Amino acid sequence: MKVLILEDNNNKYDKIQKVILDVDDKIDIVRTSVLGDAVRLIYEQEFALLVLDLMVPRFAGDAPINVSDELIFHVSGSKNKRTNVVAISGFRDIVEQRRAEYNEAGIVLLHYKEDDEQCLGALDLMIQRLKFDEQYRFLIVCALEKERSSFRKTDAEVDVRKKNLDGLDCQPVKIGSERGLILLLPRMGMIDASIITTRAIDRFKPEIVVMSGICAGMQGRSKPGNLLAADITWDYQTGKVYDGATALEPYQVPIDNNLRTTISNAIEDKRLLRKLAEDIADDLPVSISGEIGPVVSGSAVIASEEKMKAISETHRKMVGLDMELYGVYRACALASEVPKFFGVKVVVDQGDKSKSDDFQTFGSIFSARFVTHLLEIIFEGGNTSERIKEVSEG
Repeated sequence: MKVLILEDNNNKYDKIQKVILDVDDKIDIVRTSVLGDAVRLIYEQEFALLVLDLMVPRFAGDAPINVSDELIFHVSGSKNKRTNVVAISGFRDIVEQRRAEYNEAGIVLLHYKEDDEQCLGALDLMIQRLKFDEQYRFLIVCALEKERSSFRKTDAEVDVRKKNLDGLDCQPVKIGSERGLILLLPRMGMIDASIITTRAIDRFKPEIVVMSGICAGMQGRSKPGNLLAADITWDYQTGKVYDGATALEPYQVPIDNNLRTTISNAIEDKRLLRKLAEDIADDLPVSISGEIGPVVSGSAVIASEEKMKAISETHRKMVGLDMELYGVYRACALASEVPKFFGVKVVVDQGDKSKSDDFQTFGSIFSARFVTHLLEIIFEGGNTSERIKEVSEG
């Protein structure tokens, strides 16, 4: 957890620092005593908490001034607009003047007095709550334990401990320096996927939500071993049923176009895909390739060539079918604070009567590795070409 403190009074800073480190001495504290540096930091870095004095110098060597207007403006427009903020001032008039405005912005405003421990007690409670309810930058949703456990076969650092966080089945994971959670759905299907994703977004407020796993491929368009990234998805069952006929009424959910470009650049690199799959393919008759395109969702497991053909005819470029993606995408799209989202699935059968579990382990690991690789690219700022070269040549 990283905390930014804007405070020019050394005695007051020492007391604030002690409160924070008494809760957890591993908390990373970044201190500045001037507004200019604080503004630069909140635009450049993300913090778990901002502790801000309202009366500080604008620049080094200046006299302290009331910067309460500038602080609220910059915080609301920065990378830390969703970060917890505590404003602490020893000037009662400023506190009273700004209280309503700061409350409306979700900023806790405290009046500091040397001989009053109430202010620092409130800060202590907030630090303890943050430690319990740490923020995670990303969430990975899996429908099967096999899909979740496959992240142990990636470059990600997966915690051996699984956590029950407000009824959500979570496993902490770290990709690079970024922390996230892998969530396991109680059951397969769009309903559980949508509800669990919605609850997780509200609880953890992630920047990115991903679904990883396996799916069925469309005959003539994708084969077992193909890695599919869903740039658009919908529920193929929605519409109106008449006597002997169904009028379809699909509502499609696309991913962000910039994100689509990043995924497309990575998935087109055949050397990269072969590198990610080389030690897990064994002698399986799989086709190692990737494609970005429409993947639809439905509520039932399909093992019928006739049914798969009927579904595929609803979109001439449809490449895959699963049971959860639409629920995850729709939950993200309707969130009050919309995260970036995407889904990656590997084809393990073609939804016909020859359907089997032979490719599930391969597909789960291949998908997990590609998701891990993509998240590394995103966290590095989308520099796809360099990261692809590093992995494919490694």
